[in-house]
Amino acid sequence: MLRSLVSRLPTRQHPETWLELDKLRVVRPYRKTFRFPGRHIGRFHKKLAHAPDGRMGVPGLIDIGVDGYLWKEEALKLYEIAYFARGDVLELGTFRGLSTSIIAHALHDRGSGKLITCDLDPASTEASRANIAHLPGGDRIEFRASEGTTCMDSLIAAKRRFGMIFVDHWHGYEATREAALRAEDLVSPGGFVLFHDYTDGNSADPSHPNKVYQGVRDTIARSENFRFSQICASMGVFERVAPAKRSGPVH
Repeated sequence: MLRSLVSRLPTRQHPETWLELDKLRVVRPYRKTFRFPGRHIGRFHKKLAHAPDGRMGVPGLIDIGVDGYLWKEEALKLYEIAYFARGDVLELGTFRGLSTSIIAHALHDRGSGKLITCDLDPASTEASRANIAHLPGGDRIEFRASEGTTCMDSLIAAKRRFGMIFVDHWHGYEATREAALRAEDLVSPGGFVLFHDYTDGNSADPSHPNKVYQGVRDTIARSENFRFSQICASMGVFERVAPAKRSGPVH
């Protein structure tokens, strides 16, 4: 009932959370994207909000018993978008399954949707499968051991569409740019693309390989088919606003 009600309401945009390249180390708090009542969507969303943090000795990194690296605010945002998104979800970068488990739990709670998650490392794929197969939503996950652009190209060829794409694979400029370009063919109107480590301060260092900010800036951030939604912790959130274009070659 909650999901059907909220899906008819407009989303909230937070343009004031935008950051320029020289301000990237600022961590933005969690703000609602959808207009749901109360502070939490349900039990698991509340559990995430009150979960312990300090994983690896870093204050703020959530610890729910699955290996991975997410700020608590990002865990809340992943669950929220996956819960209210229409359709399936695509994740690039499975690692050991932390974000995968949160997205899958959201799909379980909303009672629909599948998650395709891909990782270049087969060992990570198998570890993630073992870590979360028994958790809520584990039966909704399709694991793929594949390079991100290869996975996306196969999905474009199959004419798949997604309500949410979470990009958290290799953080280099070309990998981010190629994923962002393909997202235009894969995310449905009203859907969202979320980029992890978008505000990593290392991006401003010319010698550092992390260039998520620049890869997004040169693609989705300049596309008339997307609008900036918000920054949540280190994550950049963009909403698809135009009809999905026809599938074709990506250049």
